[in-house]
This record gives sequence, C-alpha cells and structure tokens, in this order.
Amino acid sequence: MGLSGIKHPDFMEDESNYKKWRLTFEGGRPFVDSYLIKFSQREDDSDFKDRKSITYNPAFAKASILDVRNAIFQRISSVARKGGPESYQEAITGRAKGVDLRGSSMDAFIGNQILHEMLVMRKVGVWIDRQPMPESATRGFKADNPYLCVYKAEDIRSWTPSATGDPWDCQSVLLREKVLKINPELGVPDGTFERYRRAWIGSDGKVHIQFLLEGQKGETINDGAEIILNLDQIPFHTFEITVSLMQDICDYQIALLNAESADIGYILKANYPFYTEQRDPKGQNHLKQQPGTTTEVSKTDDEIEVGALHGRAYGKGLERPEFISPSTEPLKASMEKEKQMKEDIRTLLNLALSGVQPKHSSADSKQMDQIGLEAGLSAIGLVLEIGERNIAKIWAKYDSAEPAEITYPKRYSLKSDKDILDEIKQLEERSSAVPSETYKREVGKMIAATLLTGRVTEHVLDTILAEIDSATILVTNPDIVFHAAKEGIMSNKDAAKTLGIPEESVEQAKIDRTEREDQVAQTAIAVAASTKVAKE
Repeated sequence: MGLSGIKHPDFMEDESNYKKWRLTFEGGRPFVDSYLIKFSQREDDSDFKDRKSITYNPAFAKASILDVRNAIFQRISSVARKGGPESYQEAITGRAKGVDLRGSSMDAFIGNQILHEMLVMRKVGVWIDRQPMPESATRGFKADNPYLCVYKAEDIRSWTPSATGDPWDCQSVLLREKVLKINPELGVPDGTFERYRRAWIGSDGKVHIQFLLEGQKGETINDGAEIILNLDQIPFHTFEITVSLMQDICDYQIALLNAESADIGYILKANYPFYTEQRDPKGQNHLKQQPGTTTEVSKTDDEIEVGALHGRAYGKGLERPEFISPSTEPLKASMEKEKQMKEDIRTLLNLALSGVQPKHSSADSKQMDQIGLEAGLSAIGLVLEIGERNIAKIWAKYDSAEPAEITYPKRYSLKSDKDILDEIKQLEERSSAVPSETYKREVGKMIAATLLTGRVTEHVLDTILAEIDSATILVTNPDIVFHAAKEGIMSNKDAAKTLGIPEESVEQAKIDRTEREDQVAQTAIAVAASTKVAKE
C-alpha cells in the first residue's frame, strides 16, 4: 500500500461525502457538470448539452451556511486575547506578516479560512509552523514568528491519539500537501506536486518531521532529511464538529439544480404559443407532383404564412384559426415545489445546527457547558475557542513563554434585523401582562439581549443587564411616564431619571418654567391694561 492508500477509519467514513459537500458549497460549473442529469432516455446528448449550458447553480445551501458563518464571524471581533508572547500579539493584529505570513489578523484567519471549512467539511486542520533557526545563529538572533497553515479535511489522512489522553493532541499524524513546482530556468512556479508530511513524537519526547513522496510504483521516498523540533507536542490542531451542516442540505440543492434546470429548458423550448386550424378533408388539395415531370403544386395546405400582414381563409362552419398557449400549471407547480425546497433547506440547516456539538469533551469544555451552550452557534464558538487556545499554547512553546488567554463570546444569533424588531415589539407588548416586578425585569433583560447581542461587547451587555437588575422603576414608555408625572403618580425627578434626563436639568427646567409663567402673566397684565385704556 502506497502513501495515498493510508487512511484513518474515520477519514474513510466521510471520504465519500467530501466531494459532494465541497462542490455544493463552492458551486460554479463544476457543481453543475457533476450533478445535472438528463430528464430521461428520450433527451438526447445534444439537447442535454444545450440545457446544461444555460443551467445555473441555485446556491441556497451555500447561502444558508454563509448566514451561519456570518452570525459567528460578526462576533469574532469581541474575542479577547490577552497576554502571550510578543510575537503572538503582533501577529494577531496583522502586523509582522500576520498569523499566516500573508498579513491576516487572527480574526480574518478564523473567519475566512477556518470557519466555513469546518461548517461545510466538518473539520479543518491548522499546522503551527516556524522557519528553522540557522545553525550559525548567535544567541542574540531573533527567529521569525510562528505562522499558521491550513490543511483541508481531505488532506488530514491519518493520526494516532496521544498517549496523554488529550483529545486535541496526537502521537503521530500524516498530512497530504500540495507543493509548488518551480521551473529551474525561469524560477517561477509551473505546477504542483503532492507530498506527505509525517510528524510523530520520538523516543526522546520531541517532535520529529519527515517529508515523503510516493513513487510511481507506490514506494515511499524521503524528500529531505528528518527534522527535529524542540517541542513536546505536535504543532497541529483539528477544529472539528460532530456533523457537517452540508450533510442533508446538499442533496436538496442537487434536486433543486435539476428542477430549476428543467424549468429553464421548458421556458426556452416549450413555452411558446402554437398555431391551430380546423380542416375539412374534402376541401384539401390532393394534387402531387408526378415523378419525372415539372408540374408543381404552388402551395400545400401544410405551408402557411402567419403574422400581422398575412390573412388566412377558413371554411364555412369551421372555427377561426388561433394560437394556443401551453398550460402554465405544470410550471407553476414546479416553481411552488422549488420554493418549498428552498424553505426546507433553511429548516434542515437549523435542525443540523441544533445538533452540532464539539467533537471531543474535556474538563475545559465541560466547564464551558456549565456556562451554557445556548444553541449550535455557541457550540461552534466553543470549538473555535478551544482551537485558538491550543494554537496559542503551541505558539508560546516556540518562544518558551506563557500562552495567551482566549475568551470567546457566549451569545450568538441567526435572526435578521426584522426578526429582532418583531420579537422586541412582542416582548414590549407583553411586558405589562403580568403584575410582577421580577417578570417585567426579566422581559426587559430579554429585550436588551435580543437587540444588542452581536452589536456590543459582552462587558457592555453585562453592564446593561446589571443596570436593569438594579433599576427601581421598570416603566420606560415615555407616554406612560409623562401621564404618571402629570397625574402626580410619579415625581418629576423620577420621570426625568426614567427618561435618561440628568437631575440638574430638572432643577433648571423648574427655573425656566417659572420664568416663562412670569412672562406670560406680565404679558397678560399688559394686554389687559392696554385694552382698558382703549375702552376708556
């Protein structure tokens, strides 16, 4: 068995789905070419080729997954990364070539390279690498920063769990990678070749790395000398969830592709009016050209001219010729079904999302569970947090320093702005339905969390919720507050506080009001006096 045949049993379980999941998400012509099928045996190759050329990819599955990615990505900016080596703090902000030597910040790296890969393919790997230090380096030599490399699910070929029992650590791992082939004359890439990276913990407790090639006969060829890293942990982490979000919805998108392609074919080829005319068999011209003669029939009944400038005679007692349009009912039924399928894609995604959990459990993840996984989004956030912590730990080992502390947000939401506003309106209407201060307080906290989750930091939201807990007045509707103050149920000072008006403004308002009343009184006296003089 060659290197390409070495596969972990878990890898082989998902391998048959990898192509379908990836093509469904990436879309384009490769997806259409792979999954568009003929109507039936009656559709010949020429018609199928024409239909395929105008078929588009209805990327609703991709759009649904991007909604999930964006819901999490917009909260990535709230991730707290404190401490760690100086090289780490520089790289995560995009300085010093970033975390991937391409200027990416950690937020951009997680959002653009990790998140959607994990959601679609169920897992993605990250290798934390560093350029080897030259042997001639002096003690004052500053090594380059560590950097991150992504390995897609198809390239994580096999692995052996660590003997320490750490679910995110490996005793050995085999990774496939594509390497640029450099043209020796021009010094530019002109292709790629496959090689394998084998890493394992040696008997000396350090990480050993060997690059391998597969020969034409399946033999293993060493591609360079063995490398030994001064690390006690293989610098590789796999971000992994229990189920791919593409698992069920990819088949729906394939069915939707063929349904909408059939509709397009029908619209362009069959949805045209056709001409009909009654005939009297007795009145048909049966003269035909005789073989070997030049006698011609000038016009047959099968050859007619139609249009705005051409008339058409029809026999007495026969119905007038007309154009008949094909029934649109089959097309309408097909479009209704496609609409339902698009809604089903969203429903299936939500079902898959509700079942997402971290692949492995540990003391750390159980501690997070006590904080609460509000939904599958929180579970995905937990996987990202654990992954970043492991990356920070390995990064720190390169620099012999303490790792950074990573904290992810706990709340995520998939709701649109309209959904959020509708929910807030319903909560406001119900806030006075129960004569309970605790009830009103909790509804107020729900309104704040619904409106502000993902829009402010966790610290700001927690401060707002604490202020609601300590509030003594729970009525915030301005109309109700003004009415209560006018009727003497609430003091002006409390009304101002409820409306967010500073206390000193209340005192100044009293002075301003007294001055206005004095002016009005003086004006009234002056008007009355002038009126009296005029009458006299």
